[in-house]
Amino acid sequence: GPAIALFTVVVKTVLVPGNVYQLKNSGRMIALKPKVDLLKERYSADVFQYNQAVTDLYAAKDVRPFLSAVPILLQIPVFFTLYRAVTSLARQKVLDEPFLWIPNIDGPAQDISEGLNWLVSGWHDGTPPLGWHDTVAYLAIPVVLFLTNSYSTGKAIEDQVKQDPSKRPPITPRLLPFFFLFISLQVPAALTVYWLTNIGLGLVQAEGIKKVLGPQIEAELGLNPWGQGAGKAAPVGPTVRAVAAPPKEATPGA
Repeated sequence: GPAIALFTVVVKTVLVPGNVYQLKNSGRMIALKPKVDLLKERYSADVFQYNQAVTDLYAAKDVRPFLSAVPILLQIPVFFTLYRAVTSLARQKVLDEPFLWIPNIDGPAQDISEGLNWLVSGWHDGTPPLGWHDTVAYLAIPVVLFLTNSYSTGKAIEDQVKQDPSKRPPITPRLLPFFFLFISLQVPAALTVYWLTNIGLGLVQAEGIKKVLGPQIEAELGLNPWGQGAGKAAPVGPTVRAVAAPPKEATPGA
């Protein structure tokens, strides 16, 4: 248990530069939202010109949206490697030790192929096969994971909405907490400890990085992306149209 938590801390520490870059990209996109709104107003009749203008604006401000996914992609091989290692050790009963309130971190299932048998099969006289104490203890950590994951996903969706309030957030991120809840009920608790520690550290890191980057981005672009008023659409009216409108050519002889 402590080794899993320590491993997660090491992984998250190594990925800090990538997380900083990801949040810097996201923060700059939020801070540039009013300018993007002006470009949308100016080139409302020409989608190609609008897209080109936004691309040029992002390039000038060193924003690379597609690279923001790199930290997440880097964690995928880490997860699969850890999954293989933990399930193999669990089958060999090497992880046979308690952690926090968890009776045994190689339970309740040693492999996802076992499914939910530990929870739905073998009941006797209204008592689950592992007994009520162990069953509730094993169920508690997936529930905590679900709540933490839901909060983390909500924060991520909040940042997406700030980047473009006109777009409806995709439904897939909202389903992820339910997916991880379902999976965490069918794998060794050691993996759930990893997920929970990973998400918790991610939230703490993100808040710390935002507190540092927010004032820096505000000094550079005039708006703190995580402050009050961030992500609000620019007002559309005569003043905005005057700013957004391209300059008129001088009349010959004027």
